[in-house]
Amino acid sequence: MASDPAVKTGFWTNYEPDGKYSESYLWTVSEIWGTIFKVLLGVAFGIAWPWAKVILQRTWLWFTLSWPWLKRKWKDLWYGSGSHDEEEPLLERPPEQQDQSPKRRGLMRWIPVEKADLVLAVITALVAFLYAVAGGAVGEIPADTLGRTYTPKSACGPWDLKRDVDRRVKDFDKLVLAQKEARAAAYGRDCYGSHSVYTPGRCDFFESPQIEYTVEKVDCPFKCLEDRCICATGSYETALRLSTGSFSADKLGLNGRDLPFIRRTSTFVPLDINNGFVVETGKLEYRYDLGPVYTSEGYRNYTFDTWGIPFNWDIAAYSVSVYESTPFPEYDAWQPIKELARPENTYMTAIFISPCRIAYNGRCEDPIFLATDDLGDIGLPNKFYREDTRARVLIAIDEMEVCRQKDTDCYPPSESNPEFGIEYEFVRTALRRSSTFQSIENRLGEALVASESISDFESPQLDKEQWIIESQALFNTSLARLQFNMLDMATGNHPTGAAAGGFESAYENSTPAWAKRQMGRMCDNYKFHMSGPYTNISIPYAVALLLVPIVLFVLSRNTKAPLDDNDPPRIYGNYMVFDRIIWWICRGAKWARSIFSKGPSESQESRSQESQSQEAEPHDQSSSQA
Repeated sequence: MASDPAVKTGFWTNYEPDGKYSESYLWTVSEIWGTIFKVLLGVAFGIAWPWAKVILQRTWLWFTLSWPWLKRKWKDLWYGSGSHDEEEPLLERPPEQQDQSPKRRGLMRWIPVEKADLVLAVITALVAFLYAVAGGAVGEIPADTLGRTYTPKSACGPWDLKRDVDRRVKDFDKLVLAQKEARAAAYGRDCYGSHSVYTPGRCDFFESPQIEYTVEKVDCPFKCLEDRCICATGSYETALRLSTGSFSADKLGLNGRDLPFIRRTSTFVPLDINNGFVVETGKLEYRYDLGPVYTSEGYRNYTFDTWGIPFNWDIAAYSVSVYESTPFPEYDAWQPIKELARPENTYMTAIFISPCRIAYNGRCEDPIFLATDDLGDIGLPNKFYREDTRARVLIAIDEMEVCRQKDTDCYPPSESNPEFGIEYEFVRTALRRSSTFQSIENRLGEALVASESISDFESPQLDKEQWIIESQALFNTSLARLQFNMLDMATGNHPTGAAAGGFESAYENSTPAWAKRQMGRMCDNYKFHMSGPYTNISIPYAVALLLVPIVLFVLSRNTKAPLDDNDPPRIYGNYMVFDRIIWWICRGAKWARSIFSKGPSESQESRSQESQSQEAEPHDQSSSQA
């Protein structure tokens, strides 16, 4: 992105929905503090090096050099004392000491030179490996690049133009809307489609780079008679359906435990130009009777009209006009005829497309971008255009729903519902501003993919189903518009300062009164991928790394207390805390034996026998004294 929003630092919880929600606890800090934290961790690991070395050496003694002794103890525990092979020496000794009287054998013993080298090599390799892992962990401690926006509560929310403003302000606002539309179109092209040769970093900005959807051909969405159909190529598989299915608002950047779900579907279908809704009103003049419209000039009982020969116009472009029918009566500029009855709670857009002076390098049978007439008569061999001056019509039907639960409890975004919470209001507002109409309204002909390839009044041959390519591009733009709408509300994006051109006071925050009290909480929890001098530290990860030197310090402390056992191992020097823990684990084998080698009744019987023997001990002692 050209400019990132302000980043909010501090501790926060990142919720990731995947079946059920998983939480990650993060600490967002500036890059300088992140570097200082990693340096401190590195210093702590360096200080802990001697302790780690001692622990690893003692581990080697316990589990490698004492293996014969441990094997003897294990046999004593499971099979009784004296069951080991007396012929097999428990510990290695130098040959000159073999004939000496037996002594209590210890862990520290004579080691041949080749074995000493092996021990040193193994310890060195193990320490190096563990510290390499720890060093890598310290270097990779930033959890990810997700960050939260910092937006003043007064600015958070959607901003719209006030009513009853003069014409100059409306013209300025159209320019602002055109820029937002172009921004979404560029993102849709570069991050959804494959038409761009660039790999911009903008695709890494949002929490999810794109919203996945499916594409399929479906039957004509309008009622067709037996002898004719208003859809261009009949009733069977003549429309294109693009659907996201149900996805969590987390993909739009919202951060929370119980977020609503969104379902977004668009159906595109070209109309049959010869169906009868086009009426010739004069020479090269046509009227389109698809329903009355309300324009800035007032009401008219037809939808659209054309005149003249577009190919004679000295402009290499596409002439495009759009009209929309919505669930809001006050904004319902177009009222479709009954043959184009709009499904309830949907948005319908009529797109009228006509090529101007464009010569195609190949024929095209597409119902919208038809080009089958030869231009050889005017000195342009192997060039084609459309002689028919009537504009073609592409219809888009948008279905939008916000669900409180996945695929259940779904509602259209037409009305506010305070009882559903601020998350629902956020998603509802962003969704209803992402229709197909709002993806082409201000750019018109420039919004078409076909217009990008025009050069010097010529165009390469278009695809035989160019209308499908255009439909997908518009759907990509609408999804990108949905993502940017959420960002604009979270940051309170609206013209301010010099960018407002003196019209800053003409905009107002249109957040409902009930929602303004909660908007600050919502805007602070919008997340995006940071590219500035900030970093995230995973709190559990950092705590675990900080505990490593502390644990090593405690385990390496010397203790003068005995191990409290009849036959403890002999280790030169004082016992460490680590030794006591290992010895406690070894003694636990006695408890394991009582569980696995005896039944419950046998164990109880043995305990009663032990108690009886303990009661008899004083009597035996007194007898011996006597």
